[in-house]
Amino acid sequence: MTEKDKLKKSDWDYIEQPLQPFKRSLIRCCKNCGGKMQAKVEEVENFPHPAREKGILFACDSCKESVWIASNETIIISFASGLLIGLGIVYMVINGLFDFVSYSFETGIGSGILSLLLPAIVGLFAYGAFYVVRRGLKLLSVSHQYPIIDAPDQAKSTTIALFLGLMPWAIVIGIGFVNFTYFDDNEVLGLLGFAIAVVPIAFASKLGSSMRSVFLATGMWLVIGGSGAWLFGVL
Repeated sequence: MTEKDKLKKSDWDYIEQPLQPFKRSLIRCCKNCGGKMQAKVEEVENFPHPAREKGILFACDSCKESVWIASNETIIISFASGLLIGLGIVYMVINGLFDFVSYSFETGIGSGILSLLLPAIVGLFAYGAFYVVRRGLKLLSVSHQYPIIDAPDQAKSTTIALFLGLMPWAIVIGIGFVNFTYFDDNEVLGLLGFAIAVVPIAFASKLGSSMRSVFLATGMWLVIGGSGAWLFGVL
């Protein structure tokens, strides 16, 4: 079984799409023999939804090993989805999930037994969060096991996308702090801060990533920052 077979959900779930010019130039190093792996075709999950998986199939020139490398968007969505589900579970537990079950048993055995369905459903969602995060880690690990050894400047980078996704929030918070501290909430400066904050997203393709990757990373940082502020009582 090749790495392609182990990573993809199933062959019939994916459709092949032609590679964009800069993606055809990507070359990775084979972990088995150290040879060069050429990009062959882009494969996209055959299900029309925004979070569908996509990646590139690489094949080694020497040992014929093939591997499916997930796109940055797919990896980011995996982590963000798991985080969102996990936060929802934490919120339910903190806000009386088990108290609700206990109260249901006090009102009657029938309602108590029915109330047990809620923790069961929460448990299924917890497993789903664990699964998508584990899958994201696996996809990221495989990408590192077959590192890029020759890539054009336009090639997207997960690290660049995450950094550029963090920049809008850093700009908004930084300018907001300065505006609040020294300019008494000047409206023009506030609007200027929001205008500057979209620059990393608007020019993502010029900075080695893509608008979609950076936008997704921005959303992920929003979830992480918002959840951190909520957990520590800031919000």
